[in-house]
Amino acid sequence: MIKSDGVAIFLRDVSQSVFLKEQLKKTAQYNSFFLVSSLEDAVSHPVCVITWEDFLSVSSLDKINSYIIVSGTPSNVAKAFSLGCADYLKEPWSLEELVARTSRFLRKNIKTEFLDIWFDNHKIVVNDSPLWLSPTRKNLLLFFLKNSGVCLPKGAIAMTIGSKLENSRAVDMQIAILRKELAACLPGLEKCIVSVTRKGYIFLPERFQQVCDCHKKSKSR
Repeated sequence: MIKSDGVAIFLRDVSQSVFLKEQLKKTAQYNSFFLVSSLEDAVSHPVCVITWEDFLSVSSLDKINSYIIVSGTPSNVAKAFSLGCADYLKEPWSLEELVARTSRFLRKNIKTEFLDIWFDNHKIVVNDSPLWLSPTRKNLLLFFLKNSGVCLPKGAIAMTIGSKLENSRAVDMQIAILRKELAACLPGLEKCIVSVTRKGYIFLPERFQQVCDCHKKSKSR
């Protein structure tokens, strides 16, 4: 089970862990890091940093859903990537490098009354349902999700998709394509984006929740 978002760090050297904790307290990202006491705990977080030796002991990488960042000597970089690590920290690494390399893997979350959303560079997951979209439609959907329940004018939507003409057909076309892609992911999702006459479009989170609930019920039968 994946735990709350953040970077879990498991270092067997106690003195190194204590020093790192003190250094992390000086950064604005301190609350995003967790010093854990076991390898099992580390790989249960979305992103983890473990040593090269511990990385080798993780036998079932295909069953681990976290991004594993390996800390080790430069001589093991190629081998680590071939075994499936997400990134590599060459020892000795700095605090700045740790923050920079781990931050790009952290999930960005949106939580509302009806939705629990996280997204990274690869996909969007809404209420445990993965949505694989093209980059343009992914940005468009994220814009709707961040402003769920709010009627968005075409001008604001146009800026999101890189169009300068708010009354052009570009906005309508992109939303039409997005609806088709959503329907392909999960039938019914396309109805969550509703046109508001002469105003724009609105994303209805409660309707999204209804579709997801119906989908879960049908799978459990």
